[in-house]
Amino acid sequence: MARITFRKLALVFVSLISLAAIFSLHTSLWSRSSSRSNGVISRGTPINSLSSSLSPVRTRSVNKTGVSFHQQNELKPVAVPMGMINYDEWTCPPFVGYFVDDLRMHRYDWPEKPTVRMSSRAVRVITGHIYHFGARLYGYLHPPVTGLYWFSVNSSLSEGAYSIELWISRSSDPTKLVKRFNVTYAIEEKNCSKITNPIFIKLANQFIYYFEFHVKSFKAVLDIGVQVRESGIFPWDENKYVYNNKERFGNRRITESVAQSVLLLYRKEFSKFYTNRKVKGIHYLVETKDQSYGSRFLLEMDIQLENGDTMQTSEYVYLPNKKRGRLCHTLNFQWKRNINVYIVVSVKDLGEWIKHLIHNMVDIYHATNDKHFQLVIVDYSSDDIDITKELLESSLPHWKVISLEGPFSRSAGLQAGVDYASDNNSIVMTIDMHLTLPLDFIDSVRKHTIEGKMAYAPMFFKLSEGFSENNVDGYWQIGTFGLFGMFKSDWERVGGFDVINYKYRWGGEDWDLLDRVVSIGIEVFRVRPPGLFHYYHTRAGMWGFHGNKLSC
Repeated sequence: MARITFRKLALVFVSLISLAAIFSLHTSLWSRSSSRSNGVISRGTPINSLSSSLSPVRTRSVNKTGVSFHQQNELKPVAVPMGMINYDEWTCPPFVGYFVDDLRMHRYDWPEKPTVRMSSRAVRVITGHIYHFGARLYGYLHPPVTGLYWFSVNSSLSEGAYSIELWISRSSDPTKLVKRFNVTYAIEEKNCSKITNPIFIKLANQFIYYFEFHVKSFKAVLDIGVQVRESGIFPWDENKYVYNNKERFGNRRITESVAQSVLLLYRKEFSKFYTNRKVKGIHYLVETKDQSYGSRFLLEMDIQLENGDTMQTSEYVYLPNKKRGRLCHTLNFQWKRNINVYIVVSVKDLGEWIKHLIHNMVDIYHATNDKHFQLVIVDYSSDDIDITKELLESSLPHWKVISLEGPFSRSAGLQAGVDYASDNNSIVMTIDMHLTLPLDFIDSVRKHTIEGKMAYAPMFFKLSEGFSENNVDGYWQIGTFGLFGMFKSDWERVGGFDVINYKYRWGGEDWDLLDRVVSIGIEVFRVRPPGLFHYYHTRAGMWGFHGNKLSC
């Protein structure tokens, strides 16, 4: 009995020691986290950190960056003071390649065994000519005021190749990181500087935010860093229409009362001309408002014929403000059925996506039996596919491959496709890769393109990484005009793409075209067509890759 009591006392004593150790660790973590409150983010300067080292965290959870947090025995953690961040560096094999994923492949070394562990005052990496280099910079941000913050990545690369990722958590929790930047870049025998398009993130003063910055390079002489500054709005007005361009909702819905009133007015006018036919109902209705004059409707209806059959018809009608009880036919504003449509795309080394596009166009052809469209592919010497062979083996009746030499140029390639269309009384629709087009896409182009009056620039739904049209997550891309259609005669009037100033620039050619289209009085119609999806993709293998290199 005495022996049992002594054993129980020993267990109680050990338990008390364990509780004391846990209390000591909790106190250490609390004191470190509470000491972060004085950190700041300097305007227009690299990000500064607010935290000490993460070494006390001993959980086994793995965050989205592939980093498992637990005690690191190989290198003792650096005590990082206020205004500093943690900096880990790898400078030896087996870390070959220049993708961040090449670091994650070596779980034994990443992130547990860096070659060097130190602290830094800025999120910045400078390297000499190092064959195999990797870096992980991590810490906490504490914004001085609540508001919208501007983030971008600046880099200078004189040779070699690199990729970077910037992750920022929604809180101080490292397991809730969100990827904000993912850039891969390489050059051949010349210097290049890059600035990523900025992103805007709302940060609150009462919170701290964990972040990680990963760099992987190969034979690179590199100077790269992250910049952050506050937005120019003061005080912040909470206006989501200013900063939130990730529009998740579809087209604005016309109220049922408006739709019914338009249908009744149309039936009234229709019965005056066709006594043996009947308007059964509306199939599709699109409204374009003009506050000064009235509303224009594209009205698509089911019409019952004399023999009882049903046909579908569509036309533009106008409801003026001054005569709300009467519909009018639009003068010289009707779409042309069965007009030829050229679908133009410019490509280089995107073999699998070219196959996807061809199959997509074949599906449209079989579903609609529409023989009045032609796929035009402008190819910059693709090495990973024989485009002509793929098209010959398909059942697509009309297509054309235009071969161009030299570095890839989206604007010059698309303009070559526009020039190929010889008939001014046809529509030329330029598109991007990585799309799935809905089956009614060709007819939609015809309905929303009016010669001399209206161009068509549909928005697409940009799918998030890992999602598809069968498992949808993403947003409507409203800030680009990569899909643009006009009559060939209007392309001639506008002058087409600016192939001088935008020949080798990434982006901007669509906005330049838009400005010139609007300046000659052509309306640009925008809609969010159901089924028009853009797949997530990296820029690896795109636009100027020669082997494993990107041209500047």
